[in-house]
Amino acid sequence: MFLKNRKYIESLIWAFALCGLFAMPIQVGPSLCLFKWVGFSHCPGCGLGHAIHHALHFEFALSWQDHILGIPATVILLIQIAKTFIKNKTHSYGPANAYDVERIAAR
Repeated sequence: MFLKNRKYIESLIWAFALCGLFAMPIQVGPSLCLFKWVGFSHCPGCGLGHAIHHALHFEFALSWQDHILGIPATVILLIQIAKTFIKNKTHSYGPANAYDVERIAAR
């Protein structure tokens, strides 16, 4: 079963990550930023997690304040997750076998 549905793994990981970001408590405290741990004063991704959290809660002004790319990142991740699970199964990019070739040629 696991190997049959490998195409869903990436979307499942992103879906669980978004659920985690939705449920995370916003607090001031120790940072999870690797750059801050190493000693850099600025990280281009700092605040993105909080921004996604606020965007998922429809708090767009707070999301924009935390990180400019929070709202676009949330929208892109939701679209990519939806595209994977709501893919049109009947669409193909060519005939699957010789019978399909004959049927298409008969039209």
